[in-house]
Amino acid sequence: AFHHARGLRPRLRSLPLDPPGLAEAAAAAGWRAYDESLVLCGELAPMAVADAAVEVLAAPDARWMAVASSADYQTEARRREKAEGAALLTVPAAWLLLEDAACIFVAADGPLCGMFDLAVRPGARRRGLARRIMGAAAAWGLAQGATWKFSQVSATNEASLA
Repeated sequence: AFHHARGLRPRLRSLPLDPPGLAEAAAAAGWRAYDESLVLCGELAPMAVADAAVEVLAAPDARWMAVASSADYQTEARRREKAEGAALLTVPAAWLLLEDAACIFVAADGPLCGMFDLAVRPGARRRGLARRIMGAAAAWGLAQGATWKFSQVSATNEASLA
């Protein structure tokens, strides 16, 4: 009902750690696979680099959304979901923005720091902005008490896997 009321299609992200039978039950209920995802994880400390140029926002603002919207997979419904989802979080979270050209969403829960929605505007790519904002996100996660990072990326996203 939540998603339907907002014109959003619900999504289920299936992971290798799912309970046995979940994928089959989802398929039987009409869910379909979109693309394969990979979960990447590692220690935060080696990648953490504070960056004074990175803005830490309490919620996604219009500038953050504009950068996130430059990613191919962002639809109007997904942008609306991101804007409304901030109020639903029960763990520390931040939306980081670098030079109005790169963004990332981070959330910390105990030892884990999730990194999501990394985007760099097409005209700003190949300048190290993704590395810088991920370093700042790792520093933010460490400050929240996290020691490990995880992110879920499309298996076909070569830039994210590099």
